[in-house]
Amino acid sequence: VNIIIFLSSSMVDQTEESWVVKFVPFASSVESSFWVRYCEEKLNNIQLKEDPIEVNASYGDDNRLECRENSLSTNEKHKFRIMVNGKLIGYNTVETFQKVDKNKFLKKIFLPNFYNGELSSFVMLTYADLKNHKVLYWFAIPA
Repeated sequence: VNIIIFLSSSMVDQTEESWVVKFVPFASSVESSFWVRYCEEKLNNIQLKEDPIEVNASYGDDNRLECRENSLSTNEKHKFRIMVNGKLIGYNTVETFQKVDKNKFLKKIFLPNFYNGELSSFVMLTYADLKNHKVLYWFAIPA
């Protein structure tokens, strides 16, 4: 298992005697153009299916996992950012989205990956209200 640690000036305190490394949790950011593209895909191709679809995102030293407009279709490289593959699961009703037992879900999705040494992935659960142009989403990022 290879572990890569990125340190930025905000993550390290330097004192005269030693360096102290701090944990900085990930945050998520989704461009509105991603949601426009996802809603188009939902209407035209995905429709009522709730199967996971491939999606990619990127992160850098800002510890922000970002989904952009092209995250559904390409593995475009971003300068100074690391690409991460993940899964998007879109639910058809807000009730189904809200009833997901997130602890069970996380164990089911991430434990097998953890034992295989595959920690560079994420999962996004979504509910898109296409009539009212609203999207609820939840990121799961192993850290």
